[in-house]
Amino acid sequence: MGKDKKEHGHTLNTDPGEYKLTGSDLRLAQRHNLTVQHLQAAILFYKNCYRIEQEHEGEKFGEFFTGIRSYVTASVILSAATLEAYVNEIFINVVEGRSKGINEKYRLEIENKWEDIKKKDTTLEKYKKYLKYVNKTRKNSNEYFYPSILVKIRNGLVHYVPKWDKDKTPEEEMESQLGHLKNIIKFSPFIDEKAPLFPMRCMTYDLARWSIETVLDFIKWFEDTANLENKFERFREHMKFDI
Repeated sequence: MGKDKKEHGHTLNTDPGEYKLTGSDLRLAQRHNLTVQHLQAAILFYKNCYRIEQEHEGEKFGEFFTGIRSYVTASVILSAATLEAYVNEIFINVVEGRSKGINEKYRLEIENKWEDIKKKDTTLEKYKKYLKYVNKTRKNSNEYFYPSILVKIRNGLVHYVPKWDKDKTPEEEMESQLGHLKNIIKFSPFIDEKAPLFPMRCMTYDLARWSIETVLDFIKWFEDTANLENKFERFREHMKFDI
């Protein structure tokens, strides 16, 4: 159990367990991280969507598709939220002196610039910036390609602007982004294959699966590159349907 003295008092970093604390003016504070919560929720919604699709296999479009749309949308958004929550957690750990493998010079620089990084940098820019600080930058890395598509799909759902199907073309942003996934995921069998991919044909458990696996693959690569502990590989097991 380590103890760091702060201006506002003492901070105790402890392992899980039971502790008896005594003293005057005692205050107990917790810091909650949402990375795991977002990831677990994304997996839960993915599984629920899969079950609905299996129950209605071979059927025509029907009311059940409302459930599919809801679960896929939630899974995609929360997968992208996992990426953002995790990189923010990493930077906060550095600012609070809880991170290993980063020298004091860069730690102080991050501490001084964190507010600007938090406000101005995108999620993926934060990952790149952290690797730069720990001297692990890789030029022309392809590892950001699919995470960037995930973030764009998430943005398309969150900031959605209605448009008539007849006016949509493959060159549009969402059609273009989802077009990169044509050989990776199966689009909805309940929607006419001539329909635009976004926002209906892409609503399938396979998009939810791809979103989660994209996050897990990217975080694994990032942790390996930055020499950080692999925290999320265990969640691949949670995607199996006997768990």
